[in-house]
Amino acid sequence: KKNPQANSVIHTHPLHTLCLFSKDFDFDKFSLKEAEILLKKIVKVPSLPPGSNELWERVGEASLTSKVIFLQGHGLVTWGETIEEAVSLTEILEKLSKFELLKNTR
Repeated sequence: KKNPQANSVIHTHPLHTLCLFSKDFDFDKFSLKEAEILLKKIVKVPSLPPGSNELWERVGEASLTSKVIFLQGHGLVTWGETIEEAVSLTEILEKLSKFELLKNTR
């Protein structure tokens, strides 16, 4: 555990977030300004073998600079001081991702 503030950590596979990222979306370019305030910074970890020490190491390092960590081609890790905070970050990112996907659909 690299980050002692990470009391709750969750790992999910949020559909809209995964779809948006598969389109090479730059998470720094969300249309809604709330994203900048609520999510601060999203760190992307490259695709690594699930359960590998390298993946654990990279996620641990990323947790020192962000509460939202995207695992390329796999899923999302969020952390907070409480489980509610970790879940909330996942839900916010998923709703923002859905908005971006719907906005760009014609």
